[in-house]
Amino acid sequence: MADWYIEEGRESVDSFLDSLIWAEGTHAGIKSLTANGWLVALASLTWSFGVERIAADLGIDEFLGTGLDWDTKQIDHVYAGDKVDFLHRMAAKYEIPADRTYAVGDSGGDVPMLKAAAHGFFLGDYDPQIPGVTHLSEASIDMIAKHILNAEN
Repeated sequence: MADWYIEEGRESVDSFLDSLIWAEGTHAGIKSLTANGWLVALASLTWSFGVERIAADLGIDEFLGTGLDWDTKQIDHVYAGDKVDFLHRMAAKYEIPADRTYAVGDSGGDVPMLKAAAHGFFLGDYDPQIPGVTHLSEASIDMIAKHILNAEN
């Protein structure tokens, strides 16, 4: 799997990210949360170089992604359980009470993280029916930010 990326080269792969099209409300939602004192972190199974680029564009300092050593082709995978560990590490590092942790997910790989957070939002057609998790078949990040901010007021 890493061979295509290695052969293509880091610069070429990075250039693909230049054409990323943001979903409406993504930047506004993140800015709304951070302006109100919320830590926003990003955890993804995606390659860490892509996650880092996305996080930087959104003004997010904390992120987790699958690592790729370009010299050795070594892959450091992120699994569903790693997202749970990341959520706990961020809560501990920033002294966030457990009852104020939120998670947003859009796949089955996010279910453990959603269960670990006090509050969660699952996006997409499939409803995992997790207690405490709000299922939104269609939502934008700014809509989710409004839910979070309204819940905390």
